[in-house]
Amino acid sequence: MFNLGVQVINGQKTFIPLENNPEVHTHLCKNLGVSPSLTFHDILSTTPEMLSWIPRPVNALILLCDKPIYLAARSRVEHSIPEYLGSGADEPVLWMKQTIGHACGLMALLHVVTNLENGKYVLAGSELEKIVKRAVGLGPVERARLLYDSRFLEEAHMDAASEGSSIVPLPQEECGFHFIAFVKKDGKVWELNGGKQGGSLINNLLKKNASFKILAVTRDINSASAKKLAQKSSSITLIQGNLDDPAAIFKNAKRVWGVFSVQTTNPSNDDERRQGTALIDESIKQGVKHFVYSSVDRGGEKSDRNPTAIPHFIFKHEIEKHLIENAKGTDMQWTILRPAAFFENFTPDYFGKVFTTAWQMTLKGKPLQLIATSDIGFFAAAAFMNPEESKNHAFSLAGDELTFQQMSDIFKDLTGKDVPTTFRIPVWLMMAAVKDLGVMFKWFRDEGYGADIPALKELNPSLKTFGDWLKEDSQFETR
Repeated sequence: MFNLGVQVINGQKTFIPLENNPEVHTHLCKNLGVSPSLTFHDILSTTPEMLSWIPRPVNALILLCDKPIYLAARSRVEHSIPEYLGSGADEPVLWMKQTIGHACGLMALLHVVTNLENGKYVLAGSELEKIVKRAVGLGPVERARLLYDSRFLEEAHMDAASEGSSIVPLPQEECGFHFIAFVKKDGKVWELNGGKQGGSLINNLLKKNASFKILAVTRDINSASAKKLAQKSSSITLIQGNLDDPAAIFKNAKRVWGVFSVQTTNPSNDDERRQGTALIDESIKQGVKHFVYSSVDRGGEKSDRNPTAIPHFIFKHEIEKHLIENAKGTDMQWTILRPAAFFENFTPDYFGKVFTTAWQMTLKGKPLQLIATSDIGFFAAAAFMNPEESKNHAFSLAGDELTFQQMSDIFKDLTGKDVPTTFRIPVWLMMAAVKDLGVMFKWFRDEGYGADIPALKELNPSLKTFGDWLKEDSQFETR
């Protein structure tokens, strides 16, 4: 039985949202078994005068942000971030995935108290200490299940949530804000939020027993996720570096035959274009023989001449042009992969609901092409293993093409539930506030992707449909 106020909504355990209030956080800490020496203070302004009133030292920040805008921004970068698989005492931080609705306040607090000074604020013998000790040895999925099933955490949260000064919302109400923890540890500031392609390429190369030595570039070769990746095969070598300094990457890697390039998308600045073009230039300088760039489809055969009006599509179009023009007259061949929308946009969380609602509102009855990131990895691996067949060619990629109703029918047939959506007004506001998102969905409606799916299935008979992906790779339970 759940506490009063806890509900199961669309198959997900959901709490009452936690109020952003130092007294509420202090009350929750007391319920959890956290030392009273850890205190919370409101930051009402970032001016030096106001910050001077905050007691020192400050070792963590719990940020309350606009949820729709944050999730929209997060969605543009997550496909380029490797899946976190860390566990054990050697993790640089203890990270916990949120699978409980409206529990971001609790998750932010847990990330703070369990990571500050190696958890010294967690009282010895407390129930929280027992949970933390169990969590350390578990992987992300098992760790999330431990928290999900904890009656202790449920009761601690619900009691604190009822202590706020504002009207207590119902669990089924949409929450427009999101808590994120920033924790100082080992001289670094870690963003811990409970709330992909490079990895899929590596997995496909390993499946094919390719005779490549795989160099995986990571900002921190000592991170738990990097070590987990290296353990997949003796063919994998970790290289420390980042795309802001491609020369250093090559210096650490020595001689490189091929490069797979995918950048974090950020339409608000020029980082993607700058990093993408710099990596191309350095690859040519270093004598790379084959360069595979993961871009985006912009209408099939029209992609070469159609940058669109979508900011991050424009960046990718310009990187493509830079690659094609600068590779001329060199020994470097290239392959451009242009995927459609990702199946991975379908998630049980709020962002997934925003994606489906925006699709339903904007496209009406027009179909949308989608692809699994694992299939992008298949074509990237094929480009490296058969370079002569793919050299100096661009490929638009999709695995399925569905109207919203067709997608909904498949979802219900396989899960027994309606596809998760949310209220339309917040989504309209988000699409107006986040230009990249609004313009993109209008482009889906007016133009759309143009991959030749039958031709792609001849190249990859195992190309995943939406139903395949839903059963094999999604976070949803199928029957």
